[in-house]
Amino acid sequence: MRLTERAELLRKELAEVDAELGRLEAAEVVFGQWAEATDEGRRPSGIVDPDPERVAAGPGAGGMRLVPDRVEGMGLEALTSEYQRIMEIVAGADGPVMAKDVAMALGRELTPGKSSRSAASCANSPTGAG
Repeated sequence: MRLTERAELLRKELAEVDAELGRLEAAEVVFGQWAEATDEGRRPSGIVDPDPERVAAGPGAGGMRLVPDRVEGMGLEALTSEYQRIMEIVAGADGPVMAKDVAMALGRELTPGKSSRSAASCANSPTGAG
């Protein structure tokens, strides 16, 4: 049984390595095309605009943190307005609050959760996870 579990883990690891290899091969092709188009970087290719348009980044863009680290004496004013609203919803509840209830209160569209594994695959897994 342990060997079967180990074999399954190794198969998953091999699949991940194969996927990474595919990404690296694709990147190599793109780099090769760029190198040919730019004489290996010695001249502009026309592929990239030399004067790209400036984009204003808002909170959450490019890894920008939406919620600051908590420090002593910090209040709700340190949060964005949407997070302040979430805190008001949770604080005004009589007990635990489900995410879907918060989403509804914010006027967000409710969409079903996404899972990388189906329930059937979990139930039939060798580890019995499901």
